[in-house]
Amino acid sequence: MPLTVLPSKGDRFRVSAWIFIIAWLIGNLAMIAGFESAEGFLQNALVLGILATACGAWWVGYKLSNFRDHGGFVVIALWLLGPIIALLDFQQCIRTPFFWGSVFLLSLLVALALSAKPLRGAAGETPLK
Repeated sequence: MPLTVLPSKGDRFRVSAWIFIIAWLIGNLAMIAGFESAEGFLQNALVLGILATACGAWWVGYKLSNFRDHGGFVVIALWLLGPIIALLDFQQCIRTPFFWGSVFLLSLLVALALSAKPLRGAAGETPLK
């Protein structure tokens, strides 16, 4: 019996959707904790690590869908609401390490997602066609 780690091609879209949902929930919890209750460098670093884990899970889901699932960008848009809303209290947010770390992580994730190329199929055509 062969051991398979990745789901079959038919199940990849569904599995990636579930990964996006789980990453969104973890990222939202990290955003709430980072902007509302994290005090001090150690707590901010811990919450940024959780957000980085959620971003990594998002990337796995996006890569698993072969860069075809644009629903993952809804997750990034929802995550970006946190730093944008924090800008309403500009004097407070520029002194928070979590604000700068979350902006960096989300910018890096968007740049990676926009520069990613889909894998070519067996016939040499891209899966987007």
